[in-house]
Amino acid sequence: MNFSLRSLNATEASYPLASAWNSFYRREPDGNRHRTENYKAASIHFRSGHETTAVALTWTWYLLTQHREIYQQLQREVDSVLEGRVPTYQDMARLPYCLQVFKEAMRLYPPVPVFSRAALHDIVINNYLLRQGQAVFLAPYTLHRRTDSFLDPERFDPERFSEANEQRLPRGAYLPFGEDSRICIGKHFALLEGPLLLATLAQRVTFELVPGQHIVPDLRKTAALRPSHGIKVIVRRR
Repeated sequence: MNFSLRSLNATEASYPLASAWNSFYRREPDGNRHRTENYKAASIHFRSGHETTAVALTWTWYLLTQHREIYQQLQREVDSVLEGRVPTYQDMARLPYCLQVFKEAMRLYPPVPVFSRAALHDIVINNYLLRQGQAVFLAPYTLHRRTDSFLDPERFDPERFSEANEQRLPRGAYLPFGEDSRICIGKHFALLEGPLLLATLAQRVTFELVPGQHIVPDLRKTAALRPSHGIKVIVRRR
């Protein structure tokens, strides 16, 4: 999309969107337009802050449609707490099961299933020498399935993330957002946005998985853990 909102006679003062759009590009002396660092930053923010949450919710609904008892428990909590109104931040403390469901879905299907870190200096880990600058890849998708951290790891069980059970998890066993100084800056927002969207939809509609689908994760198209061919559901108003 190679056009400027200025062509619509929009001014930055009267149309802030025009200013934002034009900050994504710069005009070179030859008349060509080139993407700026603002474009790159906005692109990264969109992918990391929107696509990942959308992917996490997609897998969450997929799991709920396959586990009817858990789905019904989620609906009972939402109905009891909200009584038909739109959820807000103040409701989060009264919607613990929504948060547990969301966290458990990200355990089985972490939105970013693998990420890398670079060694800042030479270091030996488990008798293996890493040189400064060498990359190390960590895979939450497999890490979250370790039997020494999660009993019956392939089972969808939101009770793993009850307050008491979550506190007993070994450090580093659950890394959907990374860890320590390089942890995802959007972690807290995602853990607010995800459960509130779950609650909003759970009280209004019910999803039913369309039979006959072969649903598997696909990493070939984007870094986010999308379903290979999407997920088709039947939506029914409650």
